[in-house]
Amino acid sequence: MLQIRPEQMEVFSRQREERYIDTLVEYIHTTFPEVAWQKSDKQIRSLVRVILDEAEGFDLTTEYTIGRFLIYRLLIGEELYTDPDWKPILDILGNDYLHEDDKVEQIDTLVFGGPVRPEELEYE
Repeated sequence: MLQIRPEQMEVFSRQREERYIDTLVEYIHTTFPEVAWQKSDKQIRSLVRVILDEAEGFDLTTEYTIGRFLIYRLLIGEELYTDPDWKPILDILGNDYLHEDDKVEQIDTLVFGGPVRPEELEYE
């Protein structure tokens, strides 16, 4: 029987994450050109990594919920953390009793007036 060693799993995991980052960088280029025009690909990748780390801190773990968080961060920017008007979003993100899907549904309702269906998104 074939066995995959832990170090091999780590390599597979890193490769998958890099492909996901590539997808998000391309998404930023096509959907947020105002962000892409201001930054090099290296800077965009760095921004995506920061946003991925932030998403992890809010227990967002699926590609869908991480992608939604990326959109919020690109639309709102650093004001998400500094402007009191955005505190309700941080309260939702920080609510440990909400499932991550419920978090993004509530935030979508605040920001867009209702939940956004996954099929409406282009990054998946």
